[in-house]
Amino acid sequence: MEENRIPKILVISEGNFPKEVVSKTWEDVGKGNIPNIAEFNIVILNFVRITPKKAEYIIDATELGLKSIHNLLWSKSELILITDGEAWIPFDPEGWYVFSILPVSIPFVKERGETIIIEDERYRDYYETHVDHWNFYLKDECEFQRDIAKKLLSGREYKKYENNLSMCQLSKVIAYNGFDKPISFSIEYGYNRNSDSKIMGISGPLTILQAPDKTESVESAIKTLLSNYGIHIKSKAPTWTNDFKIPGEEVVGREIKQLEEDKIETEEKITSKEAEKEEITRYKELLFEDGDELRDIVWDTLELIGFKVNRHDEYKEDGSIQEGKEVAVLEIKGREKSLTTGDVRQLDDWITDYTLREGKEPIGILIGNHYRLKKPESRDEPFPPDVLRYVKANSRKLSLITTFQLFEIFCMIKNGELDADIVRKEIMRNEGVFDLKSILK
Repeated sequence: MEENRIPKILVISEGNFPKEVVSKTWEDVGKGNIPNIAEFNIVILNFVRITPKKAEYIIDATELGLKSIHNLLWSKSELILITDGEAWIPFDPEGWYVFSILPVSIPFVKERGETIIIEDERYRDYYETHVDHWNFYLKDECEFQRDIAKKLLSGREYKKYENNLSMCQLSKVIAYNGFDKPISFSIEYGYNRNSDSKIMGISGPLTILQAPDKTESVESAIKTLLSNYGIHIKSKAPTWTNDFKIPGEEVVGREIKQLEEDKIETEEKITSKEAEKEEITRYKELLFEDGDELRDIVWDTLELIGFKVNRHDEYKEDGSIQEGKEVAVLEIKGREKSLTTGDVRQLDDWITDYTLREGKEPIGILIGNHYRLKKPESRDEPFPPDVLRYVKANSRKLSLITTFQLFEIFCMIKNGELDADIVRKEIMRNEGVFDLKSILK
């Protein structure tokens, strides 16, 4: 890396960070909204106070996170992990081991103390400003286990790994506790030497830092770390500076306030118009829905046309419509193919039930959304020959209409191209397949 050149840095943590770094939250990670971490020089992960929700983002069965971190370290880049040492996150039935995302196993000992002896001056500001206590220390040597190595190394690399001394070394101690145990450190892993004593494959540093407990958030601690790489954070203005006014400041402040008020008013108008648009466009459901959703939008459309719609209650039919003294019971169906004789028989049953209950035989209307997943112009006939034969042979007055025809009627009435009164009369008068073109003539 060139001297005085700001490295490419990724921060995964809540907070607002300078534009010189790429920052993502754990929620971004959960949504897959994260760049390839192996393309960065330094990645800073905030593992402080990991919740079950955050752990869900970290742990993945495909081990993509593990492989990404290995690719980062194997390219000699650095991973900085800020942690309170909590390895297991409660989750039914047992829990999650959050450090399984790391290529090496680290034997943390959970303990707490105050003595922090700084060895690496680059991290003095971090510890003296943000950390009062340490929460863990390194007990034994770390391990780069064989089963992990096999997952992460290429075939050629793994062969070298098997034939040489594998390693996981404590490459740097950043801070000790009072009894000389590392509480902050960097480790490297890989395979060490061949017969010629040449180093063959060593990772970049995996750096472990204690969680801050002196400052309000991890955000400020990370900003202190960033200053090590030439990224400086502006100091927050003290509140007493509000007593000093610069010419033009109040005018601009009033303009900002007015713009914010205008923005709120505009956003309210947009929200209102979006709701209005949603109410209008929902009638497109006539073209593709089935089940209860199709039934509900058909009812709403028939009401808009001017029918009195009796939505079903204790009865099983898909409701009925009324125009004057005429009543028609409905069977509403969405199909991925054409309508069936079974659909017409069901309508026949509703007519029988209604007649027995009310003492008067109604009209029967089958409203079908045929081939509902295809564009209307690509659909085959809605009512096949066997359906038409059944309707023709039936002594009752049966009518067949498609939801696409209802959609066209809805649009033409809204545009003033059709008279709703005429449409209602034609629908109640119709027998067999409804012919919209005859109304348009």
